[in-house]
Amino acid sequence: MAIKLLTKHCIILMMLFISTYSVAESQDSTDYEQSSGVISHSWFQVGIGVKPSYIFFGGNLFFRIADRIAMGIRSGNASEVKDPFTNPWESFWDVTPAVGYTPLVGSGGMVSVFIGIGIAGGVRRGQLLRREGFVVEQYEEIHFRKFCMAFELDGVLFIPGTRSLGLATSFFTNVNRERPFIGYHIGIQFRQTR
Repeated sequence: MAIKLLTKHCIILMMLFISTYSVAESQDSTDYEQSSGVISHSWFQVGIGVKPSYIFFGGNLFFRIADRIAMGIRSGNASEVKDPFTNPWESFWDVTPAVGYTPLVGSGGMVSVFIGIGIAGGVRRGQLLRREGFVVEQYEEIHFRKFCMAFELDGVLFIPGTRSLGLATSFFTNVNRERPFIGYHIGIQFRQTR
């Protein structure tokens, strides 16, 4: 099951990378003057994602500090949505200061990668405590807060005719000792180009 899920996410990441790469490559910017005119000085991004049993919310705020390097903060939340017969529902969040690099950029879009160390927390199920009837299961409720390492891959397609909006897709993974998780969100990016 985990291998199947990981394979699915890798295929989606490759499709995002290839599609955004083709847009960015059409007007690739390789020197400082070109890329500094295309890469935003700062950006704010929000999005939502859904997969079986979970809803993801996330976003980031980054400021460019060099030609293709940015620093900022990213955050994500994964909330379980299940049947009412399994308690508690799990939920996870992270807040991570991160450094980003934009290897691909063009007038039509860009691809960025981010890595950072932050804090993850949430609620997860522990041992089964009891069954009520034949359907309701009550598990131990474990609250946690741990240091984490987060990775994120963003692909943004700039909306033609606007200087400050883009359609964004983000794939992320959070590695921590209590409850690692992966997810995605699709949303909008607000950019400050000057």
